[in-house]
Amino acid sequence: MAGVNHQSAQNGGVNISGNDNVVAPNATTLQVFPSGKPLTKTAIYNLLCVFQSTCPKSSDDTLEKPMPFKGKLRYNGVRRYHQIFDSYSVEYGYLDGMLQDFADSNDIIRQLGTIFVQVADCDEDGNPVVSDGDAVLDKIKEQLIGKITGSLDFDRDKYRDIDIEKFIYALMACGVHRCKVLVNENRVKRGNN
Repeated sequence: MAGVNHQSAQNGGVNISGNDNVVAPNATTLQVFPSGKPLTKTAIYNLLCVFQSTCPKSSDDTLEKPMPFKGKLRYNGVRRYHQIFDSYSVEYGYLDGMLQDFADSNDIIRQLGTIFVQVADCDEDGNPVVSDGDAVLDKIKEQLIGKITGSLDFDRDKYRDIDIEKFIYALMACGVHRCKVLVNENRVKRGNN
């Protein structure tokens, strides 16, 4: 173990423990536990309620005409998250189904769009433009982790970090599917970008 710590000091102070978790100073760290089981519908519902508690209310129900999910990922230069979203398709299916009947679900989707605009590269008019899609999704993931774990409604003892991560990947996939996250090629073609 001393050899690992000695090597990590040479790598910019990153400490690596024997359980393969990486700890970096001043960084948000998710613990990764081996788990092949999907997140339960109850856990997804509860985390959706936590996230909804952070969303401002709005009466705007407009949504962009969607484009195919995989085409949108390709258009935005997404490579890594394509595989990640595939891995969490069960959670995405549960979450997408819940959003159909969830009160004020448009507030949740709209909040994802707001987070996207905050982290995306934009043109001179403030409209998001295509850039490194994986980097944009990384920033959205960080924002979502902060919102959920920082909510007064969040019970840290109830969820493992991997559970939160599963929920966030499913929520991000919903945002992409509903055309609030990443640039929609249909909107660009209409000249509304």
